[in-house]
Amino acid sequence: QNPKHEALNPKPTAGRPEKRSDEGTLRSFTPLRSVQDDFGWCQSQFRISRKGFSIVELLVVISIIGLLASVALVQIEKARAKARDAQREKNVKVIQDAMAIYVAGAQNYPLGENIALTGADAVSQSLINRDSIGKIPQDPVNSGNYRYIYNSADGSSYTISYYLETDTISGKNIGVNTAAP
Repeated sequence: QNPKHEALNPKPTAGRPEKRSDEGTLRSFTPLRSVQDDFGWCQSQFRISRKGFSIVELLVVISIIGLLASVALVQIEKARAKARDAQREKNVKVIQDAMAIYVAGAQNYPLGENIALTGADAVSQSLINRDSIGKIPQDPVNSGNYRYIYNSADGSSYTISYYLETDTISGKNIGVNTAAP
């Protein structure tokens, strides 16, 4: 045979076939074969590119989203409590304005001790009947401690007690606060 011809078509070696590359030179490769692991699963000798996400990656992403959502919910609840407190302050101011209108015509404040201003109580009815107010505002929560409590023992002065959830209002604390004329 011609040595030039033999270089272009060499004999394959036993056990390892040879493959011609694009440049015309010869190179050898290992054929794809399966290997069994300890559990009896067949694994390829070559790494196969995967598509998608593993369960661990998905769990990490879901836990991060859950953590961010819980932080956001806490912040939203704090903002709601601040808004309820601002509404309470506004409501108490409306009741105080109604009391000022009432005392201008009656010369004294309605009498009452620890009256929850509900709109149906005697003090509320006195304010409504004298056209001092159309409707008594209610606390945004309106249960438990969250009510407006009126006190006037002699009619010369009064206090309205109300409960705040936060300390964001200047000069006011969390818990029971009072307003007077």
